[in-house]
Amino acid sequence: MIVTYARCERWLWYLFLATFAWQTRFIFWQADTSFIEWRSAALYVSDVCMLGLFLFWARTLSRDAFMKMFSEYKILGVFLGIALFSFINAPSLVIGTIGVIRLIQYLLFFLYLRFHAWHRFSADMSALAVIVGAVAQALLGIAQFVLQHDVGIRWIGETLLRTDMRGVAVFYNLAGEKILRAYGTLPHPNILAAYLMVALWLLAWLWVRHWSWNTRAQVVWHSTAGLLLVGMYLTFSRTIIAVWMFSAVVGAVLMFVPRFSAYVRGSSLGEIRRRLRAFFATLVIVSVGFTALAWPLVAARLTLSRSDEAVALRIKYTSEAIASGTGWLNINWMGVGIGNFTTWLAGYDRLLPAHLVQPVHSIYVLVYAEMGIVGLFVLLLLLWSVLKNFWKATTHQPVLRLGLGALVVSMLIIGLFDHFYWTLQQGRILWWATLALASGKA
Repeated sequence: MIVTYARCERWLWYLFLATFAWQTRFIFWQADTSFIEWRSAALYVSDVCMLGLFLFWARTLSRDAFMKMFSEYKILGVFLGIALFSFINAPSLVIGTIGVIRLIQYLLFFLYLRFHAWHRFSADMSALAVIVGAVAQALLGIAQFVLQHDVGIRWIGETLLRTDMRGVAVFYNLAGEKILRAYGTLPHPNILAAYLMVALWLLAWLWVRHWSWNTRAQVVWHSTAGLLLVGMYLTFSRTIIAVWMFSAVVGAVLMFVPRFSAYVRGSSLGEIRRRLRAFFATLVIVSVGFTALAWPLVAARLTLSRSDEAVALRIKYTSEAIASGTGWLNINWMGVGIGNFTTWLAGYDRLLPAHLVQPVHSIYVLVYAEMGIVGLFVLLLLLWSVLKNFWKATTHQPVLRLGLGALVVSMLIIGLFDHFYWTLQQGRILWWATLALASGKA
């Protein structure tokens, strides 16, 4: 077999999609004696893959293509400029520099996907690669939950997990016992839940396109959906699971509204609906079964009050992020520096324990704190631009518009309640990849 540049690029692309959830990395700098994810610098396996893909892209990038990107997405340059401008107030220039480098990396990643990858690689194979990686993560998460500790697969980035360790995501069941939530190789169960949510939507897309009534094929389809769903449920990520359920129910209802008619590879709307009935039936059966078998744990997680640490900290971080404004009208105009919210917070609230010095749990409030109200405004303009492109690109594809729209809206809502899309490697990949996917092919 002759190995060509095109074949190497394809292999690297599918490898990246299947493994970007791995935390395999080399940590080469950290600001503190104890490791803190958002106050450090590391080189991930996914970074190496991304760099390789960029190099393959550079071989084919013409001057005209570069100018087209520049003219269409000037707003990305403005966003980067605001990030650089936020350095004026940054308490840590090192962390700010790391933040800018990461922002440049993911702006390039967005452009790479939008102007190159979506044309060059098979959409079906790309979705399948993500699903394969997600199934592996779901299986690992299930094993962690059953064992109530990590499995010990360090070479793919699984961290040490025990219920008696500080900083590990646990909750108390109704008997007062600590229960470890599923992690996979991700930094937090919430990120695993978001990752598996994306995989479920990609599976639904493949289900519509390639569902087979063959008995053996159905076993594979149903088993895959069941594993992804159980893996997501074992993260016990309340917000993400609730958002996913809401979007799935709305999507299921709207799919049977007459105006949502389309043809996918010769399949009529009736056939699409029959396939989706099978998909949603699997989700309902697994959901009911999981709830019945794990009801004491589900009931414990459904209990929520303002006194819960997760809720109290979110409120605290948000109020302190808003308090970062000291300029005219107490508005934060320039930000405290990209990546520097936790450094600023440590100085602002000196009584806060080190392990509780965390980013505000909303990417929008976090961008406001770090890059000021101007940075937040430009981010919202970028999101508006993406949504306009999405609506235009799916004009004649109402089924795709419905499914992809549910995914994008879910991600934007989740961003209101968590920070990982802005602060953590796998979260950034999910964020910028979803935005690029919604923007359609250039």
